[in-house]
Amino acid sequence: MSNYTNYLNLSTRAICDAVMSFDQARSAEKMMGWEYVGEDNSAWEEGPYLASGANQKDIDRNHPYCMRSSIYMRAIAGIVLDNQFSNTGKTHIPTSKIKSHQSRVEPIIAKLIMIEQFEIFKDFMVSCDGPYNKKQVEKWVGKLPDDVLSEISRLTLRRNALTHDIDYELPTMKEAVEFFYTLRFIVTNHFNFPYKNK
Repeated sequence: MSNYTNYLNLSTRAICDAVMSFDQARSAEKMMGWEYVGEDNSAWEEGPYLASGANQKDIDRNHPYCMRSSIYMRAIAGIVLDNQFSNTGKTHIPTSKIKSHQSRVEPIIAKLIMIEQFEIFKDFMVSCDGPYNKKQVEKWVGKLPDDVLSEISRLTLRRNALTHDIDYELPTMKEAVEFFYTLRFIVTNHFNFPYKNK
């Protein structure tokens, strides 16, 4: 299998897994929020959201639902809360503040998509000595159009910010999909040649 075919397979599986995970997580998130209550709420106009199967009773959207935490969340709660619970056994988990109707899962999954897609892209570029960082981009000046090299540099900087910076602009799923598409476009249109795996 060529490195190009391998790149396509890896990037395709990764993006599909991640976006399906986003749809599942965001659907659950919507079911649990007070701001999404009501059958006529705009949250239910466009997916992702949970729905009943054909010929089944509709999901009641007039109240939020609860989620039983995983053993992993319970383990983390025990560590970060130092086992300090109220008399009822309930406590508030210290999470980042978000605005009403803002997704907690979207920036996390979008970030993971962008970092993973860049790493898959980078592995492919290494296999054909292609541009994936500042030094490599400089080697390709004159071999690729300037706008392509600029785009690779822009994507590299964004990936670096998401990977190394503490304070960065939160990514969206729209940005993540565009990031994926741009990497795929660059590879398909400029590096689709039959290199073989070493």
